[in-house]
Amino acid sequence: MIPVILREWGPRLLLLLLVAWVLYLMEPAFHPEEVVDPEVAAELGALGLSATLSYLAGLTMIVLLAGFVSTDRRRGYAHLFLSHPVHPLLLYGLRVALAAVVAMCAAVLFLVLGQWAGWGE
Repeated sequence: MIPVILREWGPRLLLLLLVAWVLYLMEPAFHPEEVVDPEVAAELGALGLSATLSYLAGLTMIVLLAGFVSTDRRRGYAHLFLSHPVHPLLLYGLRVALAAVVAMCAAVLFLVLGQWAGWGE
């Protein structure tokens, strides 16, 4: 079931790459070579980066879980998935849990790759 869900999320994951790129360009903590007003830098500090990470994780959950129950019902997947003796909460709980794991991985990768690209460390 997990490979089917990930394959279905393919275009949405590409959209999330675009969102991550835009957030990277907007985050001043990843661009140390730019001169920033010291007062603004003190206000942002770690809060700015943590806010960007939380935006990315939240947007990941929204994009991946947008309309998943209604899409299953409209395309007839709900009858197919639930033809086996599976409780609907387990089926949709798996999607929510998998989306949470993908959101956490996206946030960690964004932090690590952003630090590597921005600071070179």
